[in-house]
Amino acid sequence: MRRALILLPLALCTGCATSGRFYQLPLTQSEAPLVFPALASIAQDMGLEATQYADRVNVALEDGTALSWVNLPPGFRLWITLDEKAVPANQLDVKYREAKVRADRIWQLAIEARQKNSVGAAVLVTPPNAGSNATVATPAPHRAPNRAPAAQASSSCRSALDCRSGQFCKDRGDGATVCMGNGGAGSPCTSGIDCGPGQFCKDHGATKVCMGRGGPGDPCASGIDCEGGLFCRDRSCSN
Repeated sequence: MRRALILLPLALCTGCATSGRFYQLPLTQSEAPLVFPALASIAQDMGLEATQYADRVNVALEDGTALSWVNLPPGFRLWITLDEKAVPANQLDVKYREAKVRADRIWQLAIEARQKNSVGAAVLVTPPNAGSNATVATPAPHRAPNRAPAAQASSSCRSALDCRSGQFCKDRGDGATVCMGNGGAGSPCTSGIDCGPGQFCKDHGATKVCMGRGGPGDPCASGIDCEGGLFCRDRSCSN
């Protein structure tokens, strides 16, 4: 299986010395094909060459970098491949980050399109926002230094298709399934992986929520979960 995964990105560029990086995506192998048509369509609308196959969607960026959303064991992944010999060593990380930003944008728009066209899809409470690994993010609102991101209303979901890129659909502990990932203070979580930087997943009544650097009114388990100058009283940060 390892040999097959290594050969996969190389096959995208015949005759050139390619290498690549992959990123796991939050869809199961049964869910992945549902978003393939939208991925190909969005890329083509951007003026990019895109080809859809049964197990993948290949997209070529303007500089020849190849994006491939691949649905093969061990899971649904994004492959980014480029001719590394043609790129200065000190620019490789930059090139991969730039390609990942483009891929995140295509993914974000494809998920939006899929949700709009799905009958009975769960309604997003928060606006879509690209997710993992060098993502495209919406501008953050101004806040005081070291202030934790505000918790967003959680989107109900039936699968990861109903969530923003980089999020997962999980049971929050009371039987309700919601989107989790990169959460701010007060966002539902099952473990620390569901919380953003500086946040920890802690018990809060019947469920768990992200805590850390909380502002007034944000949940806390102790004073360490609140920003400077605040105290944890009745499980909420306050003056």
